[in-house]
Parts: sequence; C-alpha cells; structure tokens
Amino acid sequence: MRRLADEVDPDVEARLERTLRSSRRRNRIRTGAMYAFETTLVLAVLAGAVVLSVHPHPSVGASPSPDVLRGTWTTTVALTDRSITTNGMNGQWTIAFTETGVLDVTPPASYLGPRTGYPFQVSGDNFRTDLLSADVCSGLAPGSYRWVIQADGLRFATINDACAGRAALLTSSLWTTATGQ
Repeated sequence: MRRLADEVDPDVEARLERTLRSSRRRNRIRTGAMYAFETTLVLAVLAGAVVLSVHPHPSVGASPSPDVLRGTWTTTVALTDRSITTNGMNGQWTIAFTETGVLDVTPPASYLGPRTGYPFQVSGDNFRTDLLSADVCSGLAPGSYRWVIQADGLRFATINDACAGRAALLTSSLWTTATGQ
C-alpha cells in the first residue's frame, strides 16, 4: 500500500510552481495588451484633438470671385467697439478679391495679425470667409454675408458670424474701389 500511496501522492510543490508561472505569464500578456490598448486609445484621442484644433469648423474652400466683385476695395474703420479697438483694427483696410479665391488684405499698421491667405467663397450674392481666423476670430466658424454693389460702392450685411471683429470690419462702412484699380 505504501508503494501505491507514493505513486498516487502528487508533487504538490511542483504543480503549484507550474500553476503560478502560468498565471504570471497570463497576467503579463493581459497587462501588455491593456497597455497597448490604452496607448492606442490615447493616441487616437490626441490625433482627434489635433484634427479638431486644426479644423474646428467647416472650412471655407477657395472659390473665384465673380468679375463684378473681383478687384481691390478699401474702407476706413473708425469704431469704439471693443473688438475693434483691442485688436488695433481702426484705420484704413484694403481687401483684394483674387481670382484664386484668396483674400489679399492690407490692414492699418496698428493691426498685427496675418495679412493674406484667407480663402473666401462667393455664391450669387452670398460671401463666406474665414478672414481674421488666425487671431481676432480664432476658433470661430467662418462668417457669411450678403454683398451688394451700389453706385457708391460695396456693402456687406451679416447673415451669420460669431466674430464681432470680422462683422464690424466688413459691415461698419462702405467699401470703395481702391484708387488705381
């Protein structure tokens, strides 16, 4: 019986050690998979945040301006509106509507923001632009306006624009054809 008992007596220590090794290996695999998943998730969130910060709003695609709007227009802004005064926007502004669909802007010397590279779209009497989006209107959607050319010059009326500075610049006064244009 003793001989049979020795054959039946399992090596508990060896089996326990194999079971613990197997368990540790499974835990390492699960932990590695969890870290890989978390890393992938964090990278995906960061990539999404970068995309949203670069294009937080529907962009304005460049479209050529109609012949009647194409050219260079000028106006003088003289407002006490805070969005104008805090951004150095009072003074003479010139905007050229190019056939490539990008505004070429000459602001007063007191304005320190970018001066060109703002795409615009014209569809009938609707005008849409992200003018001043790099600073004054940062983080805001492009503005939409109606435009009309009358005997005395070009006028804009706001359709929808959350940027007070851009709306004031475009709508506060008459735009006239720039001298020599």
